[in-house]
Amino acid sequence: MNFDKYRYISFDIFDTLVLRNVNKPTDVFKVVEEKYNSIYKDKVKDFSINRIKAQVDVSKWDTKVETLIEDFYEELKKYYNKDVCKKLYELEKEVEINLCVPNRKYINLYSNLVKDNKKIIITSDMYLDIDTIKEILNKCGITKYEKLYLSSKYQKRKSNGSMYDFIIKDLNISKKDIIHIGDNNISDNIIPRLKGINTIHVKNKKQVMFYNKKVNNNDYDMLENFISNNVDLNKSYYYKMGYETFGPILYGFSKWLHESIKTDKIFFLSRDGYLISKAFDILEKKEGTYFYASRRALIIPTLFMEDNLKSMTDKLYIRDYIKISNLFRKLGLEEKDFKDIVTKHGYGVNDSIKYEDLFKEKFTKLFNEIKPIIHNNSKKEYNLLFQYMQQEHFNGDVSIVDIGWNGNMQMSFNNIIKNTNDKTNIEGFYVGILPESKNIGKINMHGFLFDEKNNRDIYLCLKVINSIFESMFLAPHGSVKKYKKEKGKIKPILLEYEFDEGIEKKSYEEIQEGALQFVRDFNSSDLKYILDIDSRLSFYNMQKFAYYPKLRDIEKFGDFKFLEDDIIYLAKPKKIIYYLTHPKELFKDVYTSGWLIGFMKRLTKINIFYTQLYKLYINIYLKKRDKEINK
Repeated sequence: MNFDKYRYISFDIFDTLVLRNVNKPTDVFKVVEEKYNSIYKDKVKDFSINRIKAQVDVSKWDTKVETLIEDFYEELKKYYNKDVCKKLYELEKEVEINLCVPNRKYINLYSNLVKDNKKIIITSDMYLDIDTIKEILNKCGITKYEKLYLSSKYQKRKSNGSMYDFIIKDLNISKKDIIHIGDNNISDNIIPRLKGINTIHVKNKKQVMFYNKKVNNNDYDMLENFISNNVDLNKSYYYKMGYETFGPILYGFSKWLHESIKTDKIFFLSRDGYLISKAFDILEKKEGTYFYASRRALIIPTLFMEDNLKSMTDKLYIRDYIKISNLFRKLGLEEKDFKDIVTKHGYGVNDSIKYEDLFKEKFTKLFNEIKPIIHNNSKKEYNLLFQYMQQEHFNGDVSIVDIGWNGNMQMSFNNIIKNTNDKTNIEGFYVGILPESKNIGKINMHGFLFDEKNNRDIYLCLKVINSIFESMFLAPHGSVKKYKKEKGKIKPILLEYEFDEGIEKKSYEEIQEGALQFVRDFNSSDLKYILDIDSRLSFYNMQKFAYYPKLRDIEKFGDFKFLEDDIIYLAKPKKIIYYLTHPKELFKDVYTSGWLIGFMKRLTKINIFYTQLYKLYINIYLKKRDKEINK
């Protein structure tokens, strides 16, 4: 658009230069009511209803062209006393300022016009006083303009055309000298055009990547608006992905923790607790401690309490097959500890063995010879771990926070404590608890997104993208292998960070940066008083990413690696022509893929009910598994 022929450019304020973080303007009154009741002991009832009624009633009898906020609060004295009305009046203006954010698209236009030394005026129909409007403009970076034409000050309105007549006369210009930019089709477009003034009609589009499947839910719409209004569009794909999909989960979980944890001692277990602790601190209500731990570092010290391989492997995650070397590493040993014994019994350290065959006579003989070494190592690690717990004051009533999923680390803590006279009561708080966890009922634990009774659909969805999801939480350091004593202090020995090189490191850092920025933005917004980001609301966007990814999303993540016993890719299929001649490879790659739906869509480039097929398959699988468990 060429603005050279215009002497003045007029901008509307709301929904043009400025956006509100609510679905509709009257939602502001709901925020005021909730915020007031959170601050003051003298609670107010039905403020939102009465505030709307007061505005309607004043408009009926007031002869002003624009009724004022002061008039509404005079009317509200029918419902609340003078002091309460004064507090509500100030709070409404405060909330209006807080909920307003710049509309980046048109702020950029405004900024460019300012750089070009164009004369800017601001024009709005609004009952708020001019000082409050100026604060809103200042907050949104709108500081350079010739004049502010506000209906509450001048008693002229755009909606009836009187404001445009007044502006032309006040500036002493021709109608051809000005163009008006605004969102309302009547007052910002049709009316000024009838007056002979050119216009640009603003049409706001939501600036989101993953809200692509509509949900009939008002809270969802409000969250969508918030994200659209606040996400930094100049940031990378991964940052925006973190802000939109991971940020709400991180905020919702952190808020739930603050509401649920009653103890003073809160320990965030490394590494998955790293980002959670940062989000938790942003809410500034309670403080926690980052505790270096891992499944390996906690489970190995308890193995001397077990007498057979089955009870040991029940504590580990093992797929259908496992390399012998990986098995004994999971049991705490180095290759030098077991290589000769393995060879003596006719195995190679890199041989793969089926899970069921671990308990057959041949392998049992091998295990029984290695068991004393496992026990001896376990006792050494137990002593160092217990000293670390004492050093960090891990005693008394303790809350631990982690991603989940079985509660094995909490169970390991309990087993360690049982072998001492230490009185420690542990309560676990997790992102989710697997319904099939063998620890349910044995330990005191709670899940945010899902547990054995709630949100089975979220549990099923997370199984689709668990590898991506878990990686989003990782701290920028390696896993804890075990502990050592150095200069009188117990310190963790860390394994090498698996994402120290490659595309994953920077990408996950950007995802975390975006997620934490969402937590900061939402926590500082008064929207939090009326929008409860609970488990279901927080997960909507991640669910869309998991079930309905675009090819762009799959290509952004498909080549990412994750580690189990071997390096596996998230969704990196070979060419279809290869699988036609190597069908067994297709089954293998599908089985090991970290994102099945992403794998199939990237392979075929089309949608053929992958999500529905996955849901059907997983439900059949889980029913079969539940039957086997209940036999």
